[in-house]
Amino acid sequence: YSSATWGDPVRPHQGSEDALVAKLDGSGNVTWNTFPGGTGSDRGYGAAVDGYGNLHVAGYSDAAWGRCPVRAYSGAEDAFAVQINSEGSMRPDGIDLHLKIGWNMVSVPLEATGKTPAQAFPTAEAVYTWDPVGKSYYTPLTIEPECAYWVAVTYDHVHFICGTLKNDVTINVFQGWNMIGSVSETCSVDDLKPNAGDPLLTNAVYWWNPETKSYGSVDEIIAGHGYWLASTDDCTVTLGPPEPD
Repeated sequence: YSSATWGDPVRPHQGSEDALVAKLDGSGNVTWNTFPGGTGSDRGYGAAVDGYGNLHVAGYSDAAWGRCPVRAYSGAEDAFAVQINSEGSMRPDGIDLHLKIGWNMVSVPLEATGKTPAQAFPTAEAVYTWDPVGKSYYTPLTIEPECAYWVAVTYDHVHFICGTLKNDVTINVFQGWNMIGSVSETCSVDDLKPNAGDPLLTNAVYWWNPETKSYGSVDEIIAGHGYWLASTDDCTVTLGPPEPD
């Protein structure tokens, strides 16, 4: 543990005593360091590396910390366990969605820890998605990365959703208009790859701007945004990073 910051930490020192994790190279030089913990007293007592290069650290804390613990802090001195990847970032992953008062057209480019609309969007007044077959809106049962959603909120705020980020998704697209989601990294509209033919109208992909309350055509699919996509035929579309040359 450390009672003050040092180095160039991946996660900043939060105050008081923070658990300390550092990665060293073969010569003993610090590759990165990071501080799991919050504003209370947090101490690390055990660590183990799994077969994927993730570090698992255990210790105790006397206050809550972290954006989305699987099990919340209960009081006094609670044990904690945290997974840290080989780059020093704590798991689980997640994404910030910048929600504006009114309607927002968003997507969740991850397998959410909480998959119901109430779990994924607890501050929302309403959540809807589009049925491209029935040509109507409905309230979804689960939140999926390949879909887009209308989310209504009553105040501006940044909302963090926990889960495992998705690098690629497969989307069932139907003739007409579809509301599609995104993946963890920005992709070109040209990276939308149908399984057969060329049915996608890639010059007619639209995003709703919640600040101007208007649609705009786009040439990129940005993580966390939702989009309207038109197709001349049913198909299956893969969205992901571009293939290497």
